[in-house]
Amino acid sequence: RDGFAAIDGVSPDAAGALDASDLAALSRAAESLATLRGAAFHVVCHLYGSQPVAALMAAATRCAQSAAAALESRGLAALAHGLGPLAPGAAGAKPRVELVLPDRLRVD
Repeated sequence: RDGFAAIDGVSPDAAGALDASDLAALSRAAESLATLRGAAFHVVCHLYGSQPVAALMAAATRCAQSAAAALESRGLAALAHGLGPLAPGAAGAKPRVELVLPDRLRVD
């Protein structure tokens, strides 16, 4: 609705890996977004931890690539972005995967 959303049930580990339950949650998300096929989703992975920022960024990029591939396998166009620890959300420094549709972002 607002142009972005964290995907419920997806919590990458510190290395950026997605487990079977994460992939299942991405599959459910893709099904619910079927009416938006043709839109370019930006898949953003956020990771936090004690590793150096460069390591977290690399792991977040792998995470985003895995999530994007899972969505693409369900027919959605997806571009991967790993932000690592650079954009904590309102919930704080919580690992997550978000989907963003820039043209649907609301500007107030």
